[in-house]
Amino acid sequence: MASGESTEGEVLDDAVDSAVLLGLLTLQEVRTATDPSAAAELCLSAVSHIALAATLASADPAVPADESEHLCAEGRL
Repeated sequence: MASGESTEGEVLDDAVDSAVLLGLLTLQEVRTATDPSAAAELCLSAVSHIALAATLASADPAVPADESEHLCAEGRL
C-alpha cells in the first residue's frame, strides 16, 4: 500500500463516523423545530443516518460484497 492510502476498514470507519455525525446533527435541529411535523420529519431523517451507520459498522471488509449475502443467509454474518 502506498503512503497516504486508506484501507477498506479505515474507509468504513470514516463512513460510520460521518453517518453518526449527520444523524446527531439532524437530531440537534429537532430541538429548534417549531412545527411538530417538521420535527418528526427530522427525526425520521436522523433514523436513516443512524441505520446507515449501523449497517456500515457491521460490514466486514474482509468479506466480498457478493459473498456477504450468502453468509447472511446461512446466519454466519
